[in-house]
Amino acid sequence: MSQSHRGCSTDTDTQFIADMEAAGFRAYDHGHTYGGRYNYKGPAVVVNHLDAFQDVVRATDVRLMIDQLGKGYVVYPSHRR
Repeated sequence: MSQSHRGCSTDTDTQFIADMEAAGFRAYDHGHTYGGRYNYKGPAVVVNHLDAFQDVVRATDVRLMIDQLGKGYVVYPSHRR
């Protein structure tokens, strides 16, 4: 496990980061977290194009949340049931 995986709050976060790294995306994790809806704070991937967004979704089985900010997409693991 790389150093960037240390301190992840859940197994879901760890799996999301591992899946994103394997797919070639940089998942921002603790230290560079995304503060999203529902008081979320944790790893996220930011992409600017729909094709890249679809690649992110296909790269993991982790349940995801998506925020669309301006011209890009912020994709992060869902901790909601």
